[in-house]
Amino acid sequence: MNRTIWTRLAAVSLLALAFAAACADNGDENSNDPGMAMDEPGMAMAMTTLGATTWEGMRISLASAAPTTFTLFQGDEVREVTPQPADSVHLMVVLADEETSERIPYAAVWVTVRDADENIVFDERMWPMISRAMGTHYGSNVPLPAAGTYAVAVQIGPPQAARHPEYADRWLEPFTFESSLGWDGG
Repeated sequence: MNRTIWTRLAAVSLLALAFAAACADNGDENSNDPGMAMDEPGMAMAMTTLGATTWEGMRISLASAAPTTFTLFQGDEVREVTPQPADSVHLMVVLADEETSERIPYAAVWVTVRDADENIVFDERMWPMISRAMGTHYGSNVPLPAAGTYAVAVQIGPPQAARHPEYADRWLEPFTFESSLGWDGG
């Protein structure tokens, strides 16, 4: 009987290892990269990385792309958001654990964009988003009044989730990351 138990444990362990290996090796050598990869067939979104920083073990990446269509699900309401004529860029923020590259959900991500005269031209919370090509991220289409260079402040609010011990003392206060965005008006 003891030998049967060990045989079953060994078989279960081998299956678990095989499953873990299959999950880890999905053919994408960048699958653990918390950056902004949109190279999936059919995805025509060219992105520009605007900046990145690290805060208490959280990697924060900011990128821009052309305005894009996305669908909002809010309770019983489903609404498609299509780029409006005034929309200039689609800003995206990725939050990931610096060591594991696991994406971090449930944070409040707020972006403020200022023009060269320090006037606020955009000041909104980013939508939590999921994408087959990008995974979990935060984003929104952003209107800019004219070509130029803009200051971008990304404020990260503490993730609102139950936490295991390794995250119990991290990300307890808001954090602001600053970058810039050059837009050619086109």
